[in-house]
Amino acid sequence: MSKATVQYTTKDLKELGFFVEVPGRTDNAKNRAKALEEIQRRMEDSEDTTVNEDSFADGLSAEDLILVEPLATDSKDGEEAEIIQSVKAIASLASLRVNLEQAYQQAVELRPVIEALFS
Repeated sequence: MSKATVQYTTKDLKELGFFVEVPGRTDNAKNRAKALEEIQRRMEDSEDTTVNEDSFADGLSAEDLILVEPLATDSKDGEEAEIIQSVKAIASLASLRVNLEQAYQQAVELRPVIEALFS
């Protein structure tokens, strides 16, 4: 059985696709505090390029977190199924954008080394 988790995103981040997942079942003050701690940890992690000290110029509080509701899969309504597919596609594109940004940052770091090899 998988562990219950709660996902949050933020309203102020400039880039799409930033999610924080913490253990828990409901949206409450304790889980929001865990999410803020995880964001702080990721900001201090030099290998995590999704957020940095400039990501939240106006600060970040528990009220700035937006709960990402789990998708209901038991609906038989065709229109809702299309909405779910659209949400999944948007989430996938956001994830790809984050991966692209990470690859770009790695390429920028390696460019001087490659130029030095061929000059």
